[in-house]
Amino acid sequence: MIYLVGMIPFFIFLLFFLFIRKYSFKRNYKTIIIFFILGCIGSYLSYRVEMHIGSYFKKVIYSNYFEILFYAVFGVAIIEEGYKWFISFLSNKIFHVDYISSTFLISLSFAVYENTIFYMIPYGLNSIFRRTFTAILSHLCNTYWMGLLLEEASINKGKIKLFYFLMSILLPVLFHGLYNSFLYGNKYVNYFSYFYFSYLILTLVLFIRRKYVRKN
Repeated sequence: MIYLVGMIPFFIFLLFFLFIRKYSFKRNYKTIIIFFILGCIGSYLSYRVEMHIGSYFKKVIYSNYFEILFYAVFGVAIIEEGYKWFISFLSNKIFHVDYISSTFLISLSFAVYENTIFYMIPYGLNSIFRRTFTAILSHLCNTYWMGLLLEEASINKGKIKLFYFLMSILLPVLFHGLYNSFLYGNKYVNYFSYFYFSYLILTLVLFIRRKYVRKN
């Protein structure tokens, strides 16, 4: 039963996404299942890798902000966003699903699995509601930037293509690292809300601007 509760954010964001994107999987529902499985596998693998790599970094309690940020980027963010980026890139070639859709589905299942297995089960139901609008939402913001930049890379050529291609992984990693850096050890948690809400607004502006440009 507890696992079903943990799936609630998945269905909420999935329905919202299908409404916003007008993207239908009615004739290819197996794609959602495949992406869901890939996201869950990635979440578990990332967790295992992070537990191993984390032992090589200086403990957060003895670190200054830049040391924490370094760990957040190279010990966590690059692993998680790197997995999403790699699988999304391959999935686009194999399943021919647009980048925004593929990155969204993988990231959503990745975040929901992480939220349910690593937080809700050990810390209780309160964590799932709190993290739905923080951790899961930030994962989805990261993946929107990733998918959009990958799409831009796919329709451009030359140096601009390379630029978008690199930014599609670098920006999500940076945003993810910044998000975590303000939370680790609660040493800089007072600054978290400034970053988080600024990031949400920036992503929303990007989303609205893209919608406006496409309509015109």
